[in-house]
Amino acid sequence: MDWAKSVVALFGGCNNMLNVHLVGAVVMIFAGLYHIVWLVLHFTFTGPQWSMVPTKQDALNAFHHAKYLLGITKEPPKHDRYTYLEKFEYLAGGYGIILMGLTGFFLWFPEIAAAVMPRWVIHLLRIAHSNEAVVCLIAVSIGHFFWVHFHPDVFPTSKVWINGKISRHHEMEEHPLEYERLVTQYGGEENVEEEHPSNNISKRRWYMGLMLAIYILVIGWIFVQLVPKLLT
Repeated sequence: MDWAKSVVALFGGCNNMLNVHLVGAVVMIFAGLYHIVWLVLHFTFTGPQWSMVPTKQDALNAFHHAKYLLGITKEPPKHDRYTYLEKFEYLAGGYGIILMGLTGFFLWFPEIAAAVMPRWVIHLLRIAHSNEAVVCLIAVSIGHFFWVHFHPDVFPTSKVWINGKISRHHEMEEHPLEYERLVTQYGGEENVEEEHPSNNISKRRWYMGLMLAIYILVIGWIFVQLVPKLLT
């Protein structure tokens, strides 16, 4: 396709694009390994923490959030340290690294793959690798970028991923259960910020509607591009 030729030309050819892809793969794998080592050390010295593990309440919060976005209920769900979306993205990222890493390894070294598995399995690995890449692209470019960069309350970016800190306003709004627990733990509430000027429901829903429209367009374009190939 013409757009694909233009993208390849930006890299200076297929070989350069493949090399960039492999460098990115190695960085991804080392990032995953670093995180596992960090978790092991953290659990060893400070004890395990299970706040990222999904619970039944997360499913209820997701249902409640859907009703809130549709205007059925006026109050959003109350989250603790992590929202159901954050848990899903975190676990999906871990799953994606494992799947992309394993399938990518055998595609990177096809002679090893051919020595230990039949050809049809290698074809399945290629399909799984490419399909997971499309899913990750959609999740990151639409969902993740909106909540971390394009949301009206954090634009142009949330500082949590930079310094690990969250403002009192966002803690109260996004993680009210954790905020209440911290207030109780540290003995009272002081200097609570006023309502954030960008915390406007109509503005927020306009942004969400815009991102949803973009999401539908992207999904539709991918569907149009992929379905004819799958059918042939």
